[in-house]
Order: sequence, then structure tokens, then C-alpha cells
Amino acid sequence: MTWGFDDTEAKHNDQLQEREVPEVLKHFRLLSEDILTEKQKKQIVSITRKIPRPRSIFTALSQGISEPKELAQLVNSDPEIGAKILRVVNSSYFSLSSEITSIQHAVVYLGMSLVKDIAMQIAMHNMLDFSDPELEKIYHQLWIAGVMSSSISTRLATALRFPDPSSLSTQALLSSLGTLAIISNKPELAKVYSSETTLFERTKIEQDVLGVNSALVGTLLAREWELPGSIINGIKHSLLPMTLPAKECPIDKTALADTVLCYSCCRIGDLAAYRNLIDVADSQLLIREDIELFYLPQYIKKTQLDTMINYLENPIIRSKLNTMIRQIASKF
Repeated sequence: MTWGFDDTEAKHNDQLQEREVPEVLKHFRLLSEDILTEKQKKQIVSITRKIPRPRSIFTALSQGISEPKELAQLVNSDPEIGAKILRVVNSSYFSLSSEITSIQHAVVYLGMSLVKDIAMQIAMHNMLDFSDPELEKIYHQLWIAGVMSSSISTRLATALRFPDPSSLSTQALLSSLGTLAIISNKPELAKVYSSETTLFERTKIEQDVLGVNSALVGTLLAREWELPGSIINGIKHSLLPMTLPAKECPIDKTALADTVLCYSCCRIGDLAAYRNLIDVADSQLLIREDIELFYLPQYIKKTQLDTMINYLENPIIRSKLNTMIRQIASKF
């Protein structure tokens, strides 16, 4: 991988590490599987049991697909999903001058990442109960954030020469799997996931009210659905960069790099979906005051992903990412 290291940014990171940890973060403990009580384990099971097993296409899409032809064939193997994708592509969102009549054409027009994300979103939507308009609105915004995160992850992982950008793209998209399961089962918590609340606030409320968090719920679902191990671990570790100093993180270096990239992309996706970020260079992951970004500079330094920050400011990559964000925001 072409990870770089910049002395100026390293010094800046050292300065950030010297900041005093916010009191609310200092006293927060992220729940993990090894410290759960029996009551908490039962709570997670009660949530996941209400979610039906996904269609086979969902699992197949999560395996990582690198060829457009392979993706088109897979989507075509599920006529209902294929028909819904064509319906979405030909809806008013895309304002096409001529109708798209095949999945192959859709893949060419929209790109593999977006077609895969739409297919997985349709499959998830069919599993979860969002009949209430307010829940549907929250689900829609979570999905937009996920699609943006997934698309950003694909481009950055490719630029940084990660070995499997497709897997990281799926990992970013499914990082909200547990959140979707929770609001589907606990609609009274819907307001927790509005644009006014941060990831840290949501996680704290989940643990205070339910005794669980989205990462725990998403991990169990991913296991029950027999998703790839990298996806399971990605969901399991998805909240660690928010709550644990980098020096205390137990993940091995390779897996940690995946986690840090996905976490960073998800935070940019959240900023775009919830706070109207239109320029990735303005994400300022190294200096923002958001609690969920407090430890991130440490993780970026530890994994030598400083080049990722440089890419966000690179004129060519920056332009492509900004165009993608605008397109997703306007089309969905």
C-alpha cells in the first residue's frame, strides 16, 4: 500500500494527542462482547431475532465483486431486486434523457459501487419495518450517509492501493446495520438518530437505554447472516476509533488500517448527509472538535494513513469525491 507519512502532520498529531480528553469521553466505556451481562446478551438477541434472514443476493453482494459483468449477473439472478433497481434508476431522481432497460446499462451509467449499494439497500429495506413515515425518513438519511461513506471508501481505498477496496466499501455501507436493526425494533428511539445528535451521543443513549450499542447488534446480525469475516470484524470494530486511544486498541495493524479508513469515510459521509458538507477538504478530520473525532488523529498516525488526508485535498481526487457527494445528495 502507498501509505505516506508527513513530518508536519506528525507534529500536528503530537500536539493533538496532548489535548485533554473531554470529560464525557474520559468516563465513557464502550460495551464489548467480553464484558456483557446475560441481560445485555438477551437484549441483543431479542433485537436480532426480529430481523428476518436476508435474501441470498445480499450475502452474495457482501462477498466483494470486482467485475461489472459479475455484478450484473448477480443482480439479474434476483428478478425482484433487479426490477426495483431499474425502477429507482429510471425514477425522477436521475432525470435520464433516455430509459435504462438493463442492469448492465445501469452498472455502466452509475458505476459498480452505487448499483451494489442500491441492491443491498433494497434487500435491507425489505427486511426491516419502516412503515412509519418518520422512521422511513431516518432510514433514508442513514442510507444516504452509508452510500456516501461506501463511495468515498471505494475511491480512497483504491487510491491508497488497499488490497480489497470492494470489501471496504461494503464494510463502510454496513457499519450502520446495527443502527437500522435497533430503530426497526425500538421505534421510540427514532429521534435519537436525527441530524441533531452525534454518533457519540447516539452510542451513549443506546448503552444507557438498551444496555447495548449498534456495533454489538450489527456484529451478531452479520454472524447470523454468515457474512465474510472481514465484514463481521469491521462492524465489530467500527466504534473503537471513537472511544479508545490508539495505543490501547487491540486490533492488528492491517485490520486496524481497514478500520481507520472505514471510520474516517463514515465520518465524512455523516458530515455530508447530516451537516451538508459539500467539500471533502472541509471535513478537517485532524482538527475538528467533534468528540467522535478526538482520537482519530492518533489512529491516522499509528496506521500511517496521513496520505489519506492529503488525498482529500488533492485537486483531482477532491473534485471526484465532491462531485460524487453532490450527485448522491441530489439523486436521493
